[in-house]
Amino acid sequence: CAKGEYVASPSFSACGLDGFSFHLYPRGDDFAEEGYCSLYFHVPPDTTVSRTLFIGRKQHGPLEADSLKNCGVSEMCVLSNEIDKETGSVIVGVEGLRVLKSPHVVETRTKISLQAAPRPAKQKKRSSSSSLGRGGLDAEDDEDEDEDEDREGEDEEESGR
Repeated sequence: CAKGEYVASPSFSACGLDGFSFHLYPRGDDFAEEGYCSLYFHVPPDTTVSRTLFIGRKQHGPLEADSLKNCGVSEMCVLSNEIDKETGSVIVGVEGLRVLKSPHVVETRTKISLQAAPRPAKQKKRSSSSSLGRGGLDAEDDEDEDEDEDREGEDEEESGR
């Protein structure tokens, strides 16, 4: 690529939104000093994100960005310094991506209030249908019921002798 030419990533989805992409200018955009590469991160329209861009080990951010502001870095780094010597490749990406505002994201929150139901008076013997009718048993009820069953078993053994 010549200066001012870029390599575009395919469009991808992140944080539940479609329409993100990268433009990497290996020899820099029209504003970069000689030797620097440029990296731009395109976000969906009307969307604001917090993000940190990186090429290899070089990072830029975190910053708030949208489709017009802070969408890229003209002088990101010297690309040859970030190329993996073994593979001859470089990793370009974004980390810490958070959507701060977007008409394309619907945020749903449900407030749930729980109130303790009054406990019924303890009964000597409970049937499983009454336990389920109350919404289940708690740990204390399980222990009481086990003790009741143990006592009933002992009474039956003694009466059978």
